[in-house]
Amino acid sequence: MKFFKNIFKNSYFRKLYLKDKFLFGFVLLFTVAAILVNFTRLETSPFFLWKLYSERYYPKEEYNIYEIRFNDGDLLDLKHTWNSPQHEFLTGPLDYYLSVKAKNGMDPWQNYLENYWAVKHQAFKSIVHGLYNHASQFEAFPQWYRKYLSQIEKKDIKNIYVLNKKIRFENDGTVNEISSDTLLVIK
Repeated sequence: MKFFKNIFKNSYFRKLYLKDKFLFGFVLLFTVAAILVNFTRLETSPFFLWKLYSERYYPKEEYNIYEIRFNDGDLLDLKHTWNSPQHEFLTGPLDYYLSVKAKNGMDPWQNYLENYWAVKHQAFKSIVHGLYNHASQFEAFPQWYRKYLSQIEKKDIKNIYVLNKKIRFENDGTVNEISSDTLLVIK
């Protein structure tokens, strides 16, 4: 018991207890709750999502990738860097926009938020409408995308072509293109 007293005597918790009892109680309660959540594996979004990256990624026969061309066929070639927000801002919103177009303009979050989340959290039902994108925001995307690509490429972009390429990795490591279809044209 003396061992634990000596540890507690010089600890952060003792100093906090002596300085501010209310804050000590809050930190202690939060710490105990965090430990309990970890042991029970209770998912408390957005803090603890246990299965977020835990599924195995199996190889596929073929993969879909986007190829972005602009103006007179220039290929958007983003070099790998450790600071890659440009890549994320060019591919993430594009992928999202294309998925919404494939679902006839319905934001995938809309169904989840209105039919699942708002049902479980009735107190927030009135704000759900503002948590997903609407048709006017999707209509503005092509011009925003062209403007952003112009900033990245540092030249005027007149048109953009987004191709969906299906590829296959061979056993020797080579990549074979199976097909190429135009998904989006921005003029």
